[in-house]
Amino acid sequence: MFIYFAKYLLYTLNQGKHKNGVKKMEGTVKFYNFKKRFGFIAGSDGKDYFVHQTGIEPRTILKEATKVTFEVDASDDKGPKAIKVKAE
Repeated sequence: MFIYFAKYLLYTLNQGKHKNGVKKMEGTVKFYNFKKRFGFIAGSDGKDYFVHQTGIEPRTILKEATKVTFEVDASDDKGPKAIKVKAE
């Protein structure tokens, strides 16, 4: 019984995450500075999204014009930022 409750709880938490302004997107790296550890991604919707090194998945290297998939976190006060960035 506890296992089913735990699975339901995890499912509910994951659903709530997307309600807080997180959505999946595709885009292209416009700029990424390895020394400063940040850059920008041009989303498929025409908007630019800030990306920091902490939002890049392991084994992903960002170079200019690289196609990526990412999630948009719009809950940041400074504006939308790309998280969970993966190269295609």
